[in-house]
Amino acid sequence: MGPIRCRLFRSNPDGPSPLLIFFHGGGFISCDLDTHDEMCRVLARSAGVQLLSVGYSLAPEAPYPRQLEEAIAIGRWALAHAGTLGSEGAYTAVGGDSSGAYLAARVALAMNQSSAGQIRAQLLLYPLVQMDDATWARPTLSLGRVMGRIATRLIRHYLGGAYSSLLTEDLSAAPATMLVTGGPDPTREDTEAFAAALKAIGVTARIKHYPLMPHGGFNLLHLSARARADLTEVGGVLRAMLT
Repeated sequence: MGPIRCRLFRSNPDGPSPLLIFFHGGGFISCDLDTHDEMCRVLARSAGVQLLSVGYSLAPEAPYPRQLEEAIAIGRWALAHAGTLGSEGAYTAVGGDSSGAYLAARVALAMNQSSAGQIRAQLLLYPLVQMDDATWARPTLSLGRVMGRIATRLIRHYLGGAYSSLLTEDLSAAPATMLVTGGPDPTREDTEAFAAALKAIGVTARIKHYPLMPHGGFNLLHLSARARADLTEVGGVLRAMLT
């Protein structure tokens, strides 16, 4: 495994603050540190965290599960270098949007399974919970689900590896969770199912729903004051979870 580019956003350069390890979305095949730069800046400020944005390798050049392997490696590296990142002794959380939220959830499970309580919270913005074609095909009357099915077919084609649903994972090591959904978001149904699965085993899970926000809406901060205000609100909730 070669070098992995990351970008650190310090909300508090003078003292330790909670650390948020953030994985960008893009279906594992697109986006990077720059596409999510403004999102990370707003989250770091509003949540009061040191935010480490991870530029993991993309498919098809890097077939899955390379993305997951790199995400877990960075999570472990970040904990080992918490002092350098300005978060020594503070809580650590993971987060991401869409496919990045999937990686964040898998990182939290892997790290907490190896050592309980390493990841104290997770922020999952319209997570890509599963990509099973049969599941996506069922709500055929939903335009969003139809488009989502097309998108997940394309993603699976480029990944070139087995992608397991979060709903099939052992979730007992999952930390307190905040999930965000949008009104026209095709992943909303799966996000709600994931929240129900967490609650069923006693994991704290909260859903914040924004009726007008599309999938990927937090990448529109430069166009939408509403999206910026919503993400600032989300950051405030995460701040409360980590303090």
